[in-house]
Amino acid sequence: MSIERASIPNTGRTGAELGITEFHGPHDATMIQLTQGFGSEIGPDEPGFIHLSANDAYRLMGALATWVKELAERKAEDYRAAIAENKALEKTIVKDAVECEHYIADLKVLDIPLRLLGLRKGK
Repeated sequence: MSIERASIPNTGRTGAELGITEFHGPHDATMIQLTQGFGSEIGPDEPGFIHLSANDAYRLMGALATWVKELAERKAEDYRAAIAENKALEKTIVKDAVECEHYIADLKVLDIPLRLLGLRKGK
């Protein structure tokens, strides 16, 4: 006897459904079967599947948890790098704006002596 435990749609490269089925395997061991799509190397009408004992599934959970954690850490590092880059760009823009304001102020200060010397007409 088997029990359909879960079905996960849109998985893998082909977007096939991943079926998770519990069944009784050899030596009366309870196992799960992961089935995804059709057209495996066995034949065009055969599903691709993996049989796992409880111990196999437990070890797989550890490996998958480690992979998900490492993936999340890589994504977080990418986000931290993007944030740092944006902050650096923001600082550059602010610095450029301040320098521009100083330049404009310097021009205004220079304009006064030029008008006094008659080199520039006053407003």
